[in-house]
Amino acid sequence: YSNNGCAGTPVLLQDSAYVTNSSIATHFWQLPNGNSFNTVHINPSFAVGGSYAIKYAVASALGCGSDTLVKSIFIESVPVAAIASVTGGCANEVLNFASNSSMAFGSINNYHWKFTATDSITQQNTNANFTFTNAGNYTIQHRVISNNGCVSNAATTPITIHSKPIAAFGNGLVCLGRQVNFLNGSSNAVGAIVNTEWTIGNTVVSNSTTGFAYTFNQDGNYAVALKVSTANGCSAITTKDILVEPALANAGNDTIVREGEPFVLQGSGGVNYLWQPPIGLDDITKANAIGVLNNNQQYILTITTAQGCIGFDTVLIKVLRNLKIPNAFSPNGDGINDVWSIEQLKDYPNAEVQIFNRNGQLLYVAKGNNIAAWMGSINNKPVPVGAYYYVITLNNQLRNKPFSGWVMVVR
Repeated sequence: YSNNGCAGTPVLLQDSAYVTNSSIATHFWQLPNGNSFNTVHINPSFAVGGSYAIKYAVASALGCGSDTLVKSIFIESVPVAAIASVTGGCANEVLNFASNSSMAFGSINNYHWKFTATDSITQQNTNANFTFTNAGNYTIQHRVISNNGCVSNAATTPITIHSKPIAAFGNGLVCLGRQVNFLNGSSNAVGAIVNTEWTIGNTVVSNSTTGFAYTFNQDGNYAVALKVSTANGCSAITTKDILVEPALANAGNDTIVREGEPFVLQGSGGVNYLWQPPIGLDDITKANAIGVLNNNQQYILTITTAQGCIGFDTVLIKVLRNLKIPNAFSPNGDGINDVWSIEQLKDYPNAEVQIFNRNGQLLYVAKGNNIAAWMGSINNKPVPVGAYYYVITLNNQLRNKPFSGWVMVVR
């Protein structure tokens, strides 16, 4: 019959006796506690592990009895399953369960854990990891198996799994130098969110439960994170990479143009454009607006990028005015038309003015910043009444043709 078993589990003891020319008529079994049986097979159980001497004898139908056979069987002690203290946890987080199981003799080979009706683990490691996907109340069941195959009773412990919050947030348009709002959209299935922490990089910037406003004053990549926690200690975190780019408006280079002649503005950097003021422009919403000016004008360009960010730039359009040359003046000291002057020459710093008499004699010459009004005199002496002739050279690539004509001196 079997040589061993487990404490508390029936052990099958089977008859294997035989007799020649007859048959076995009676059976006798005796256990160490004195209990006896007369059946062919017996299934005794032993509460405590150890060695037990079993007595067995038979008699034939002819009345002949056998010697009493004494055979020892070894009953293995059964391990005792125990679960270390469990405090609960959060759904969708890895939880660790530790076994405090033991046995009097022998060793434990396998650890069996049952977490839900359909989720169980059998392993040789003492501890087990498991993740509950849903919040709720559960009963953890734990058994251990010895090296001889003896299975413990189940140890159980209740555990409450709390819902894990969902961290989420949204934000408005992110532009360099412009305030952006971050709004908390977090939720929790059961219970309230009690702690909120907003960070940018490694810096905590707010603990507002609703959201916060922030201005990025430098371009670059920023990690914006939101961490939320419940009263049960369950937490979640979400992070967004925020790209902050400048809206680089380019109104083009400052330009010199001729009075009354068309020019084209060279705006770039956006998808929408606005030029201000609208003076002299055909369409203030075009990147390459066409303009005509009579005087200097500075324009402000406002662009909007594809992301909705706004940028600004300026450009100066300097106008070379057409010369308005008087054909007469009266240097008589009455304060009316006493000098011959050309206001527009201020636009031409390299200009030269020459004045001749009717004989071709050069009477007056002035260049650049020294050009001033002609007083109708030579060496501080008034010139006679009459016609005088001028040649004006502007020395400008936009106006390289000299101006010539006459001016009448009257008194």
